[in-house]
Amino acid sequence: MATKIPFATANTRPFSENLQDGLTRDRLIQACEDFACSFRKSMNKKDLAKCLETKLLKDPRTLAERIPLRDLLQLQKLVHAGGYLQTEEPLLFSVLESNWIVMAPTDENSTEYMDEEFEDFFHCAISENLRQALLPVIDDFVKDPFILEMDRKEQMIRGLITLYGVLSIKQLVRIIVQMTDEKLEEKDILNLFHFRMELKMEIMPFFYKNDLCFAHESMDDPSLFYAKVLKRKDLDYAIFPIDYVLLSTEPISIFQHPSADLLIHLLGEKNKDDQMIAYFQMFLIWQAIQSDIKLTEIISMVSETTEWHSMDEINRFVQALTTFQNGIPHWILKGHIPNDLQKQSPINMDNLFNPFFS
Repeated sequence: MATKIPFATANTRPFSENLQDGLTRDRLIQACEDFACSFRKSMNKKDLAKCLETKLLKDPRTLAERIPLRDLLQLQKLVHAGGYLQTEEPLLFSVLESNWIVMAPTDENSTEYMDEEFEDFFHCAISENLRQALLPVIDDFVKDPFILEMDRKEQMIRGLITLYGVLSIKQLVRIIVQMTDEKLEEKDILNLFHFRMELKMEIMPFFYKNDLCFAHESMDDPSLFYAKVLKRKDLDYAIFPIDYVLLSTEPISIFQHPSADLLIHLLGEKNKDDQMIAYFQMFLIWQAIQSDIKLTEIISMVSETTEWHSMDEINRFVQALTTFQNGIPHWILKGHIPNDLQKQSPINMDNLFNPFFS
């Protein structure tokens, strides 16, 4: 089991001690694999933690090449701040926090290792010996062309999987080449999945027949869903601008889509302007839409946790939900937006209301 440690002293303790107390043995083994350490699986926690510490203190570039640029930029702030930061807004360290490289106690268990006086702020810390190893080099890392290029390609893959839901490696290469006109091979994609930790965390590899494929982490049954997508032979894959793909890597992009405005406003009202709850509901709705769940089932799902006071309120919700559903890219439609498809092939209303008898 991992042990909660006193946060106030976390940045003064050796990196290996924080790792040993913060991660389970299985997580330490995974971290050693992720950061290309030489280790034996028979090692105890103390030795595994020491192994990882030795690797990253000696070669901090190993860390920089494996984490998202946003994490690296936040790490730069933390290193130059002396190893400890207190802020009113959270600093997000998706990969670093999960591996206990940066300690950012913002979860429900934070009071177990933070003093009560700290609870009104967000805090993050890094062990001093790791900070000293990073201090001379981190400014070069954040502008290193190789690291920047790896991050750009990683974000492109994450954005495409967010927009399409599931792609084979062949389709992924073809779409990226079509969007960017760059030279790219399947081995380049595999190399990124070998190095970049966020890709491993967020995207599921699987085989469909003989094809290596990648699916969004929220997809329940990638093989079954991919089979449904492939049946849409009437549709080619939508092609998006590069900037739009890169923006789609973050969950917040869902809420910034114009078609989401009405729904965000309504859910905010229903949750007494608690935007965190409203955003959580939006994300669940987005997941349901992408999973090709029927509109009536989505309405029922939201209604289980929302009290409607009038039919007018329900109608407003259905209208806002429909606007959102029809205005965003759909996985089942190979990234196409329903409204755009309707514009390309409008429904002939005369055919819908033909008289029974001519």
